[in-house]
Amino acid sequence: MKDTLFWKKYNTAAQTNNSWLVIGLDPVPEKLPANLSGSADGVLNFCQEIIAATKDLVCAYKPNLAFFLDLGSDGVNILEKVVRYIPVEIPVLLDAKFGDVPHTAERYADFTSKIVGADAVTLNPYIGSDSFFPFVEAGLGIFAICMTSNKGFSDIQTLDCENCDDLYKCIAEKVSLWGDKWGVRIGLVVGATHPSNYLNARRRAPRAPFLVPGIGAQGGYLETCVKYGRTKDAFPPLISSSRSILYASSGSDFADASRKAAIELRDNIRKTITEVS
Repeated sequence: MKDTLFWKKYNTAAQTNNSWLVIGLDPVPEKLPANLSGSADGVLNFCQEIIAATKDLVCAYKPNLAFFLDLGSDGVNILEKVVRYIPVEIPVLLDAKFGDVPHTAERYADFTSKIVGADAVTLNPYIGSDSFFPFVEAGLGIFAICMTSNKGFSDIQTLDCENCDDLYKCIAEKVSLWGDKWGVRIGLVVGATHPSNYLNARRRAPRAPFLVPGIGAQGGYLETCVKYGRTKDAFPPLISSSRSILYASSGSDFADASRKAAIELRDNIRKTITEVS
């Protein structure tokens, strides 16, 4: 199985920092500390200070495209600057959930790799394997949406599927087959808020690394995520937290507070690894 630069960088960062923690960068201008303006420049300063305070605690950063597009015409420029500020040895995963036909997917892949400079991206598998292949050709790490962490996940993701009972199980199996076909590692987005479903996804995709949202503000189940997070070849999960770290304080000490929150979660993950091993 071929590992792209993202997977190599991730594995190295996870070992170097002894961390499975991914910090999501979801900046909301209205939530910025009072000492920062709610402008695009304020968002940039906020993200840079968070990164500077936590770069030795993470295995990756995950900027969410929506929060930068919400800044208007300055948003992509700010996103580029945020990504360039992240140390080169730490991988960057663009949370964009792209999903479109192949000739459009090519443009999304170019945007992700050439404009933003990210190492990996989240994708919607609904359109099919040919919508993923441009990202494979671009050398990007890929995480397919399998089971999200929101309350409404069951509206679609647990619909009956002819072969697998639930749609998310079919997605886990199908995307794993795409990876086998192309000889590349493809990950899955599997939320921490539905523990029994999490285990089912792991059984259906034993070789797929999991990107795990829902720990922190959404109250996900860390023990389940750690216990069943590793792949068959021992690749660790990427456990993501955003709001509970970014907004640990609304004061001028926000960077220090974010660091403390990140240390607490990282250490909790480490403790859980020891307990379930």
